[in-house]
Amino acid sequence: MRNFCFCFCFSPEAAGLCVQGPIGNEHGTFEFEFQEVSHAGSNLNASRNSCERELSGSANAEEENALDNLVEAIVKCIFESLDITQDTGASLNTFQDLLVFARHMFCRGRGLEDEDESIKAVWPHDWETAKQYLVNLGYQDAKEYFICLDESHKRYWDIMETKTDTCRHCGQPGKLKYYYLGLKGKVKQWASSPEMCRKMTGHWREKEHWLERERGWPIKREVWDGDRFCELSWFWDPNAVWCLPARCKTENCNNIISGKTIERLPESPTVDGFKEVSCCNCHSKFLHEPKYARGDPRNLALIGTVNIMSTIPYFVC
Repeated sequence: MRNFCFCFCFSPEAAGLCVQGPIGNEHGTFEFEFQEVSHAGSNLNASRNSCERELSGSANAEEENALDNLVEAIVKCIFESLDITQDTGASLNTFQDLLVFARHMFCRGRGLEDEDESIKAVWPHDWETAKQYLVNLGYQDAKEYFICLDESHKRYWDIMETKTDTCRHCGQPGKLKYYYLGLKGKVKQWASSPEMCRKMTGHWREKEHWLERERGWPIKREVWDGDRFCELSWFWDPNAVWCLPARCKTENCNNIISGKTIERLPESPTVDGFKEVSCCNCHSKFLHEPKYARGDPRNLALIGTVNIMSTIPYFVC
């Protein structure tokens, strides 16, 4: 077995050294393909505030709970209506009818009239208002890409950002559509859900299972009970500090110098706070000011294991 780890830091010092995948974080066409969402979503609180203004109610615990139920019902209504419309090949008019039908069912379930004005004022009535409602909640479109798997290059593939882009191997446009949200969008969605945030910080509520331990917890129930999590405990430990790696400043080199290497270097005799770094790839030297990061329970790590008997990687996040 071979273990490896990709780490994503919440530390502001590490912002310039974030790990990125081969596909960008831009967001394009929604898979349902009505129109492109062009607004950058706000957040759940903004939507709640809008509902509160429409319903003109005082902010108490009971009304807050009712508001949460209303928001959840509207989101379910939109997505289930989209599913039905797409599966049946129906028109936008049918989508609008489904929104109205769902609103009537919601009102009847609450003992209200079908055309209750307070509910009607906030319930989306067409695709445009439904789309804007999702944007206000923070939903974002996945970016549409096109993949080429032509038989002329069976061992290789290419991915294009637009329908008119051509494959670098055969010169043909991509035929397979691929939708990708991107790391930035995914993390934003994870962090927007209180339930997901609680799950993502479960390791910190059981930090005695892995923090300041040489071996994992005797009883294995969660990923943080394993030995590998203990080895990486510094990444989530607020008391741990480490030097960040640096990129070579020579043009077209881009070699990475590890933080441990930088820490071992002596201070520059000419510039305070800087170190003279030598690149082992291009053999150039440059001055570098070391940057440091601190552990944080909110940090994300992708811990993977590759079985040498198989080419399939197994990931634990």
